[in-house]
Amino acid sequence: MTDGRTHQSDGRLVGGRYRLAEPLGTGAAGTVWRAYDERTDREVAVREPRLPGDPGNPEDDAYRRAAHRLYREARAAARVDHPSAVSVHDVVVEEGDGADGLPWIVMELVRGETLRARVARGPLDPPEAARIGLAVLGALRAAHSVGIVHRELRPANVLVESGTDRVVLTDFGITGGRDADARFVAPERMSGRGAGPASDLWSLGALLRAAVEDGGPLDALITRLLDPDPERRPGAAEAAGELGAVAGEAVARGSVAEAVRASAPEAVRGAVSEAVRDAVPEAVRVSASGAVRDAGPEAVSEGTGGTGNAEAGTPPGLAAPPSHPRSPHPPRHPLHHPAALAFLGTLLLTALCLGVVLLPDATAGTPDGWARHREEGMHAVLVLPAGYQVSERRGGAADPPRVVVYTDADADASVRVRFAQWDTAPGSPMSRARQAREEWDGARTRYARTTVQGHEAVVADTTYRRGDGSPARALELLVRTDDRRMYSLRVDMPRSGANEREGAAVFEGARDRLEIGND
Repeated sequence: MTDGRTHQSDGRLVGGRYRLAEPLGTGAAGTVWRAYDERTDREVAVREPRLPGDPGNPEDDAYRRAAHRLYREARAAARVDHPSAVSVHDVVVEEGDGADGLPWIVMELVRGETLRARVARGPLDPPEAARIGLAVLGALRAAHSVGIVHRELRPANVLVESGTDRVVLTDFGITGGRDADARFVAPERMSGRGAGPASDLWSLGALLRAAVEDGGPLDALITRLLDPDPERRPGAAEAAGELGAVAGEAVARGSVAEAVRASAPEAVRGAVSEAVRDAVPEAVRVSASGAVRDAGPEAVSEGTGGTGNAEAGTPPGLAAPPSHPRSPHPPRHPLHHPAALAFLGTLLLTALCLGVVLLPDATAGTPDGWARHREEGMHAVLVLPAGYQVSERRGGAADPPRVVVYTDADADASVRVRFAQWDTAPGSPMSRARQAREEWDGARTRYARTTVQGHEAVVADTTYRRGDGSPARALELLVRTDDRRMYSLRVDMPRSGANEREGAAVFEGARDRLEIGND
């Protein structure tokens, strides 16, 4: 069955199924085509990359390395699962015809315009810029959670879909940086120190500044995001809270609740961010609370889950609105109150945008709820939720690696944090990760290359079975420094429910706050 369109083509068939139609854009990193998938009968976007070196020369190591790197990064980008992240459907390696090993990247076709084209018609108002910023931030955090740094965030890579106003972030580091616009590149990258999550947040600040002529309520946040020191920039949860407060009713347009119901991870549907509550003015919280309380389980359960009063349906910290028994007019339904609508839209969309990484600050309240642990012998600082304490230490210079284990003293210790350090790395981060997984029963692992403070690193996400046969999951970050030391941050957890959500949140927060090379 066809969709009724006429599919014109330039004749080329990629991967035996993708018929190229017309170029949508061309840059230093290659050409993006509108194409037709003859197997699934749908239109797609296909990126034809342009790589350094000579594709026709089998001895050209530069070309082969670039092709292999692009293939790995495109495969990793396919793991980014978020409504505001472009979906990567396929990676096709084309052989022959002077293009040996060229990986073509097949993505969803988003019909709309770029943020660059939208801003060219005039600056956005702060609420709309904040709405777009929230969506972009959500896609970034989804990428960071699987070890991917975008590196290419700029208005040309943000699409606004026609008809729905859905915001879509494209090109998750798969252009090799050759299309990068220096105005949106963090200073640490310009100085050669490498890219990390904080670099993407700097680029988000630059994008917001380009989108609004008069930043107004966004000025303070933009200034902090553009701090030259990555350590002083706000974290994602804090930035989302401030963006949500500015976005107001802009995020309430359309069926936000339906978007959350259809797309938000279970962990988000079961939590309300303290950062959002703290960012919304008291007057709005008070007026919105009636809407939350009275909206019923269908409207409330998706946004609050088990974090509030399950019977009343009211999240903690939201006071009931005052009653007005003498009012001559029938009470206005709480969901029709503009402030309540703005609050609920902000709350739900912020949860959707943040994804699982919202949980560390939701459980800890503020970043101050995390405790710093200086591991002197390891030249590192590990930051964990305040309840986690040392339960085991072993190893040393004569018996590598040095290992310290933390568990939550107030819980059942089902989530276990293991931090290790080798004076001399026992191989590359990838080889070490693969070696460790060979020792686990029934292990299935997804790997993603990344960087930490400019050092090469790998994130491994493994499901396996414990000795008692119970399913478990391990998230691990392996880093090799320039002086050949190696670090491992691993969080083990049960593969189910609240314990898995807690473990994933602890790993995310600890990874983002980890400091290595501190003597």
